[in-house]
Amino acid sequence: MPATDRPAEADLQPLLEPLLSLDGPEANTLMGQTIGEALKLPGARDVLRRAKDPQRIGRLLEDTAKWIKTVVKPEWLPPDLDQQLFAVPQALALEDAFIGAWEIDETVVQVAVTKERVHLVTRMGDTPVAGSESKKLAAAVAFAERVLQLPEPLKSEAFSPRAFAGCAMATRQVDTAAQWYDTLLIVTDGVGVKYSVLKLKDKSSPNERESAKRVVVPWFPQDP
Repeated sequence: MPATDRPAEADLQPLLEPLLSLDGPEANTLMGQTIGEALKLPGARDVLRRAKDPQRIGRLLEDTAKWIKTVVKPEWLPPDLDQQLFAVPQALALEDAFIGAWEIDETVVQVAVTKERVHLVTRMGDTPVAGSESKKLAAAVAFAERVLQLPEPLKSEAFSPRAFAGCAMATRQVDTAAQWYDTLLIVTDGVGVKYSVLKLKDKSSPNERESAKRVVVPWFPQDP
């Protein structure tokens, strides 16, 4: 596919299929809806039909690409990143989001970026990590070193894993979040993994927990 081409529906659809899912009653709670954000993406036809004209959201597209490059290592990104991002109104529940999906060395990578957050979903491998939530989380923390632009190695002990809706999940234990990596949320079933962060740079604010749904405010320009 030429670098300047937008992906076709038939090429994009397999890349948007869920890589990780929550299960059970917890998945349908308010917390479950928040933890599960970006695990289920719109279908390719919906993405391509509803995506905003890139010329209308040029500044937001540029900022979103910068955020993705800040969070994700370059070897996990396509060279034509801008062409792979679609600005889809109300893509995640009611939230506007940039949606993108591609393959790197036969591994599917999905990104979803909202006004406040960057989500990355992929697979750690083909063989499930068996055992406790702690073992699954340790594998996800180690894999984060390969995927994310972290300034220093993560320590598993900085996370408190818990079982949630059939997965292991955890956030970093920090009192004050100044940078995006301070807000890291990890969700994994031992194969698929989601990394989510708040868009923070050199700020001082309480570390927001994934316990309540945010008030939804439109991010993209509204059609006249």
